Amino acid sequence: MPRTVVTPGYRPQGTVPAIQLFRGLRPLANEKTYKLNLPKGCVYGYIRVSTEEQVQGYSIESQKSNIEKYCKSHGFKLEKIYRDEGYTGKEFYKRVGIRQLIEELNFNDKLVVFAIDRLSRDLLALLVFDRFLLSKNIELHVTSTGRIDTSLPETFLTYCIQALMADVEGKQISKRTKASMSLMKEKSSVVGSIPLGYRKEGDKVVLDDEEQKVIQKATRLYEDGFTLAMIVRALDEEGLKNRVGKPWDHRQLPSMIDNYEPSRRRTLKAKGWLGVLKQL
Repeated sequence: MPRTVVTPGYRPQGTVPAIQLFRGLRPLANEKTYKLNLPKGCVYGYIRVSTEEQVQGYSIESQKSNIEKYCKSHGFKLEKIYRDEGYTGKEFYKRVGIRQLIEELNFNDKLVVFAIDRLSRDLLALLVFDRFLLSKNIELHVTSTGRIDTSLPETFLTYCIQALMADVEGKQISKRTKASMSLMKEKSSVVGSIPLGYRKEGDKVVLDDEEQKVIQKATRLYEDGFTLAMIVRALDEEGLKNRVGKPWDHRQLPSMIDNYEPSRRRTLKAKGWLGVLKQL
């Protein structure tokens, strides 16, 4: 596969789709000379936490603090910390933060994490990610152990063992979660996330008046022909926030709008073509 030639001093910013960065990860023939001609890389951090791990010492604040202390003690200038909250270690390609990080990382950069399992709890994903880092000469640093140089056989073995342990732990977490949810169902307790428009009170789910108002307004605007982006702007202009105090995202709206239809399907229905398409 042809490789893009990067001239000295050139640093593309998010120009390559994340999925393409995992293709053709073979080092260049003149790799040593190539690295010497490249500018000094940047330092980035990455933190991830799932709901269950918040109480196990993996909180966002704890990871961020450890990364900042590590960078300060090693003389690194930390550019940015990417984060993913509420995602399990198996959901690698669904995470917005990790995809943005992959697009941002470039030759000779450094990546600092609290632990290997923060990147993923999937063995294959970790091995592919390691190949990606090697292809760009990116240093991986873990706050508790320091740099992990997988170009060395013994260090690569250590990395593989940690990746395998992360994968096994991920399967155990999944097993415990399913068992816990099954027990809660037997006890008629609330299981899973609370849908928009409702809130939890004890073991019961009750209507959330504030979110119900937002749902009604979003539905009314949608029926008036507003797009999702326009609805988000309207909610933001009125100062209406979601349950975590942040502006509404257009991806949250389809689940809360009555009779929602994707834009293309909606347009075809307006033009009277939907009946024809159903027959195809």
